[in-house]
Amino acid sequence: MRWVKSQGSANQAETGAVAVIVAIGMIALLGMAALVIDVGAMYAEKAQLQNGADAAALAIAATCADNESDPLCESGSSLADTYADANAGDGATAITSATVDKAANTVHIADTNETATGDEPFSLVFARIFGMDTTQFGAEATAVWSGVGSGPAVFPIIFKRCEFVESIINGAWQVLDFHGSAGCDNNNPSGQNYPGAFGWLDQAAGSCASPTLQIGQWAGGDTGVAFPGSCQAVVDQWKAELAAGQQVYIILPIYDDGRNTGSNTEYRVSGYVTFEITGWRFTGGNNYNNTTSPYACTGSCQGFIGRYIDESTDDGSYEGGGPNLGASIIELTQ
Repeated sequence: MRWVKSQGSANQAETGAVAVIVAIGMIALLGMAALVIDVGAMYAEKAQLQNGADAAALAIAATCADNESDPLCESGSSLADTYADANAGDGATAITSATVDKAANTVHIADTNETATGDEPFSLVFARIFGMDTTQFGAEATAVWSGVGSGPAVFPIIFKRCEFVESIINGAWQVLDFHGSAGCDNNNPSGQNYPGAFGWLDQAAGSCASPTLQIGQWAGGDTGVAFPGSCQAVVDQWKAELAAGQQVYIILPIYDDGRNTGSNTEYRVSGYVTFEITGWRFTGGNNYNNTTSPYACTGSCQGFIGRYIDESTDDGSYEGGGPNLGASIIELTQ
């Protein structure tokens, strides 16, 4: 008689081995799920925290740049919570530090994760399988504010330092005249801002703006009195914005000394101011809202109608290091 050998015990052994492999594989897959889902969620939360810290630091720095006496320009400023929460997906971030150093012109913000109910730890999902229910992390940011120290004249005009008085920032409207009898130094028969020149600056190639200027350095002057055609698009944009009820302002350089004459005229840059524009008058019929008394610019007058204001910018074309005369920059350093 021939016996047939049973295969049951071998099959059972193989089945057991497969079960072990599947179990190990499941653990690995769960570990990968924990890594992908939880770490991805942590990355998103971290990004929100960093955005909140950055926004809070910049907001407080901008406030300080405009007015260091503002109650919101203080350590513990409520702006920190406002801007950090606004950048959180759940609308809640815990500020652990909001420090303003007015001597150094810096704002430092530190925050950490928090839920809308006030619980601070970040809740994990799949990592709970491995005994990790929550974690906690945060972000930091430092912003600085400073008077503009270098940058272009977006509109290529420079004014004498005596035209500007710090006490009138955010105050009286006026005519900023660079050609005529109203300017502070227009004592020349032809009304020049400086002998042989009218305050126009050399322009960067193909641009309305001047090249980058720097406080303490000399800026080349254009002796012409005619409105530069490359700036037509700029004033057209101003008109459109004013007609739409928007505020128009520009950063302008000022000078404290001049040298040479004619085509060699140069101005020594001493600072930057911010001027809110409501009207202007230039050659070639480039006039807008310039005839209303007492702020009229007519006859031989050429210049802007408006007022000096405090305004900060994060435009990368400008750098700090200058006196804060109403034109300041804010930037993140951390």
